[in-house]
Amino acid sequence: MNQQRLLETFFDLVRIDSESRNEKQVAMYCKEALEREGCTVDIDDSTVETGANVGNLEAELKGELPGKIYFAAHMDTVAPGVGIEPYIDSEDMIRPRGETILGGDDKSGVAVIIELVRTLAESNKPHPTIGILLTVCEELNLLGARAMKSRTFNGEPCYVLDANGSVGKVITGAPFHSIFKAHFSGVAAHAGVEPDKGTSAIELAAKAIIAMDLGALSERATANVGTIHGGNADNIVPDSCVITGEYRSFRKDVLEKVKSQLKEAIEGAVTGSGCSVDITWHDEFVGYEISEDDPAVVAVLNAAKKLRLAPATEYSGGCSDANVFTAMGLNAVVLSTGMTNVHGLTEHLAKKDLLDLSELCIEITYSLAP
Repeated sequence: MNQQRLLETFFDLVRIDSESRNEKQVAMYCKEALEREGCTVDIDDSTVETGANVGNLEAELKGELPGKIYFAAHMDTVAPGVGIEPYIDSEDMIRPRGETILGGDDKSGVAVIIELVRTLAESNKPHPTIGILLTVCEELNLLGARAMKSRTFNGEPCYVLDANGSVGKVITGAPFHSIFKAHFSGVAAHAGVEPDKGTSAIELAAKAIIAMDLGALSERATANVGTIHGGNADNIVPDSCVITGEYRSFRKDVLEKVKSQLKEAIEGAVTGSGCSVDITWHDEFVGYEISEDDPAVVAVLNAAKKLRLAPATEYSGGCSDANVFTAMGLNAVVLSTGMTNVHGLTEHLAKKDLLDLSELCIEITYSLAP
């Protein structure tokens, strides 16, 4: 690994504006860097689905040994991500100047993947084939990964470099995630003249929400109502109200139990009222749980120990591209990159974490070689 080259690559990447749907310049930078090291690179045609100005990038570095290992990251950032100028402070922390994010989420991952390829290409040591997945629009509800065309994966390990926390931590589980929308139809009436002739759709929605089990539930499940919209004016009993929400669980059977309770609360709110409710349900992401004994996880933990990092496993209540890749057939886990205070103006990344992550990925690659 070339430490200075890695730092320069990271600085190059964060200086390229790439807020979601504007990742083309970053994709071209990555394409050129990877092709220079002998990778085959393909950019897909997912722009119709994502609205981005470029597609997802998939690359491959052929290895001399059997097997294939995937590394993944996303090329987009949140706002404010235009005009980022990074610097290293007196404590060896990489920070942004001015009123922007740093973009370590997830250009730390992208930079490390490029350095991994460069290191392997320069080495005489045999290695498995390396697959690379760099997505667009991850910050827009994983839109890029979800727009990738179906292909056949066979349980290959996939390391998604996209979690905060100390380098050496691996996310071994993330929940199934579903959403719902309930449209309550009431009866409109003048609120001051004849309110008794109306039935408030907002009141029906409130009754449903009160009957729901929300927040942190048992068996690592959660439920939430996120929005409520209804009514047209203060002097009209509202005849329409829409609520939206989500529910998550690490287990599919528990997810269905949560759904049943939500459905019972929603439908119960209109029972006997003479009014109706229309509910739509949508499964957003497939959850995953991987054992600590899985070879993909063991490789991370052993590599972290060897490098004298702090190996750890953790479940995440959030979803990432790993959820999508798991559904596509990869054995995906998420690695912490050291990024801190992401999505904010105080975002920073320790120089040591960037270097450690690069060493970790190199060690993982060689440890998985047959």
